[in-house]
Amino acid sequence: MGGMPTVRLSPAIRRQVEAGLADVAGATTREALQAYFVIAPQAQSWVLDDLGHPWPHGALFVDGKPVADRTTLEDPLQPDSVIEIWPALSE
Repeated sequence: MGGMPTVRLSPAIRRQVEAGLADVAGATTREALQAYFVIAPQAQSWVLDDLGHPWPHGALFVDGKPVADRTTLEDPLQPDSVIEIWPALSE
């Protein structure tokens, strides 16, 4: 989309929470997710646990690469970064 980081939920999560793609402000993954949850609060419990950490069964990607810091989510973002959130795939 451009100019601001974009948060994109997988189709499976979008069906559950009725939230979608959004451009948000944020210099880190955590900041961008916090901004996204203001827009789509129903998505937060699908992404983060009660301590604010990503659920172990979910996958977070920034610009196509797995988030490096799943504890603090301090991975830096570029203005055109894309954060993708996917549930774990079962075998």
